[in-house]
Amino acid sequence: MTAASFRSILAPVFLCAFSLSNLYAQGVTGQISGGVTDQAGASIAAANVKLTHDQTKQVKSFKTEENGSFVFTNLVPGEYTVSIEVAGFKKYKQQAIKVSTEDRVTLGQIKMSVGDVTSTIQVIAESSRVSTETSDRSILIDRQQIEDTPISGRDYLGILRSLPGVQMVSTSDMPGWFNTQDQIVNGGQSGQFVVTLDGVVSQDSGAPRTGGYLAPNIDSIGEVKVMTSNFTAESGARAGGQMNVSIKSGTNQFHGSAYYFWRHGMPFTNV
Repeated sequence: MTAASFRSILAPVFLCAFSLSNLYAQGVTGQISGGVTDQAGASIAAANVKLTHDQTKQVKSFKTEENGSFVFTNLVPGEYTVSIEVAGFKKYKQQAIKVSTEDRVTLGQIKMSVGDVTSTIQVIAESSRVSTETSDRSILIDRQQIEDTPISGRDYLGILRSLPGVQMVSTSDMPGWFNTQDQIVNGGQSGQFVVTLDGVVSQDSGAPRTGGYLAPNIDSIGEVKVMTSNFTAESGARAGGQMNVSIKSGTNQFHGSAYYFWRHGMPFTNV
């Protein structure tokens, strides 16, 4: 066999392998978008928009398009602050913008007020957002809910037990590799529930009833998003729901946690 013919055989193999790796990859990042106008509703182009991650203080910048629009993509879950500066207008600042896994946050049309740029219009709170970008039905479990949920054995899949429409058809009382719990959402078929860790499927395709290869420590989880129906194309691998576990992101300060877990008279410590 010649070298040329050997390469012609290997090329389709590598192409298929690359395509399969992309097929099972899921996203965990979100995005924030919006538009900038004046009081009359006219679009403002080239406005300076800055996005700051509240935990890491990382800053991203964007100049609005001709139609006044802006979009920040690939955002890790967390809270953000948006500030807008335009010559001849007061500075605009909106804080505590929550972005979750695969969340597409739309701020709508932001109207700038005429005035000195040293003055600032600050928006601290807003009404609850209604998702208009996607049709999927999902449940978001934030960090506070995770901490307040009593879980026997500290198995992270126990978070699902408190959700409506979820049935655990097997038992598992401890965390560990290749957890054997099986979950059914909204009366779906056993083995049709997908468990992902930071967007990567954590299940053996030959044994889909398992809870995942890896069992992250509950203290390391930032949030959990459970999709129950009307999945988007990137999340529709199976029909029984999807659980996307997001690990906490880092901050610009040193921090840590400790707990003492006591059960059946045997102490376990973890720092």
